[in-house]
Amino acid sequence: MSRHAEPCLEAPPAAAAPASLFERVVDRIRLEERRLFFRRRALPGAIGAIASAVMAAWAVSGTLDQLSSGGAAAFLSLAYTDTDMVLAYGRDFLETALEALPVTGLIGVFSACFIGLLSYAALSSYEPRFQER
Repeated sequence: MSRHAEPCLEAPPAAAAPASLFERVVDRIRLEERRLFFRRRALPGAIGAIASAVMAAWAVSGTLDQLSSGGAAAFLSLAYTDTDMVLAYGRDFLETALEALPVTGLIGVFSACFIGLLSYAALSSYEPRFQER
């Protein structure tokens, strides 16, 4: 017999003993719980987080654009420089400043934060049902 054929004729190493049926069932349950977590919690939570980040970026840029083109910045700088005038005509000043605020942009920013918090809550409230004792 040639020396090249000897490794092929040697006995293979002993195979590991198979796990018991209970261990296989427990492993399968854990695998299904992980899949269920990703289907019901992680994927919608990740989509919500991405959507809230995109919405927040869009809302913040729109709000900054409206603030720079509107009169809110001018009214706030007037409150800093001419406080006597603001105190004398405080009610009119507040009404005009509130009319100049970009309300739609601020609502967009707050709703993006709210959606982000909801997606975080969806991700953090997961508790596995099956645990070893």
